[in-house]
Amino acid sequence: TLKAARGKGLGRMLVAHILDHARNEGAKEIYLFTVGAEGFFERLGFRVIDRDMMPPAIQASDQFQVHCGDRAIAMVRPL
Repeated sequence: TLKAARGKGLGRMLVAHILDHARNEGAKEIYLFTVGAEGFFERLGFRVIDRDMMPPAIQASDQFQVHCGDRAIAMVRPL
C-alpha cells in the first residue's frame, strides 16, 4: 500500500534516477509542476519559480496550459 511505502526513500530514488538520466542526456536544468509536494522537491534541490519563468516549450504544452491549472507550483533544479 502507499502508506507502507512511505518513508522508505523510494521517491528520492526515483527523482535521483530521473535527474541522472536528464544529466546524461545533456540537460542543464529540470522543471516540474507539483501540487502539495513542493517541500519534498525543495529538499532535493528544486526551487519555486514563477510559472512565466518556464521555458517556452513547456509553456506551450498541454500540461502547462490545461492539466496543471493555477494551483500547480512551478519548480526548477539545475543539474
